[in-house]
Amino acid sequence: MNRQLVLHTLSAVALLGLVATAQAQTIYKCGTTYSQTPCPGATELNVDDARDPARKQEVDAATRRDAKLAAALEKDRLQFEAKALASTPKASKASKASKKKLQAAKQATPDITDPPLPVLKPKKPHPPGYKPKGFVALAPAKPAKKTPAASK
Repeated sequence: MNRQLVLHTLSAVALLGLVATAQAQTIYKCGTTYSQTPCPGATELNVDDARDPARKQEVDAATRRDAKLAAALEKDRLQFEAKALASTPKASKASKASKKKLQAAKQATPDITDPPLPVLKPKKPHPPGYKPKGFVALAPAKPAKKTPAASK
């Protein structure tokens, strides 16, 4: 049993070594499709990632910085919206209730930052034979043919 475990481990390490040294396959673009086999008129694509590790670290740092900035801006927006909602003279009970629900949801799961989406009611369908007012589609008029006498 122990011998089989060692044998499996060695074979896994050998396979990983082969995978690490494998070269990227050539990809061909045939019209609007991509394939590993060339077709008539195919163009060969270079799919190697030529970025160096320093550039990748710069991009990752910029992504983290942008995510922090987005979180800070969202926090500011939510505070501004809460102040605007509180300053309205006729804050309805429904808005107060939804505000409480939002705060409860944020406390229950702190990673939720978006307010719940409003429930939309479907519009009433138009009765049969309904024609909208104020819009009439007309076919364009054909231009009059010019006669030789009119062009003089």
